[in-house]
Amino acid sequence: MYKNTSLEPKMANLPYFLDTTLNVDNRWVKLSTLIPWSDVEEIYALNFTSQKGPKAISARAAFGSLIIQVKLSLTDEETVETIAENPYMQYFIGLERYEQKAPFDSSMMTHFRKRFNAQGIKDIDELLHSATREKSDVSDDDSDDDQPPSNKGSIIVDASCVPADIHYPTDLGLLNKAREKTEDIIDILWRNRSNVDEKVKPRTYREAGRKAS
Repeated sequence: MYKNTSLEPKMANLPYFLDTTLNVDNRWVKLSTLIPWSDVEEIYALNFTSQKGPKAISARAAFGSLIIQVKLSLTDEETVETIAENPYMQYFIGLERYEQKAPFDSSMMTHFRKRFNAQGIKDIDELLHSATREKSDVSDDDSDDDQPPSNKGSIIVDASCVPADIHYPTDLGLLNKAREKTEDIIDILWRNRSNVDEKVKPRTYREAGRKAS
């Protein structure tokens, strides 16, 4: 059974953790304002059709835990342990007060991944990009002309997706590119050599290297 909950963070009245208010400039507090939690809730609720059974963990806790795991490259067990130790992460996943014990068992991470399928992750990712762009546009309009432009980027929340232009360490193209850069350096040093008596350029066998690559 899943019960819809209010997920919008209230920045003006942050909950008390360890007898102190949270820092609004903390990265997890800032990130919590960018994620469209209400849309996450709708996608998550589609997994629960029955009104019977124990109450399910909230959508914010489920999706927030997956984001923490991806951003910090943690295992399921490490993710739960880290959340139990960090009040900012507990606020990020929607807890109202700091709890010293783990909010859920690490085995739940497997269920969280199943409840957010590839299409659901894609939809949330697009909503997150839209929200980030809108907030950046508002910031640009409100800023002075003398102010430098703010950094812009995107967050990939699906750990199985990577940009297509990233080369892997096993890519032979990287080795060939390193060879070409090294040859350029040799050519520059040769043209600007101070030893005028040196007549013969060092052999680099670049033709053989180009064919081999």
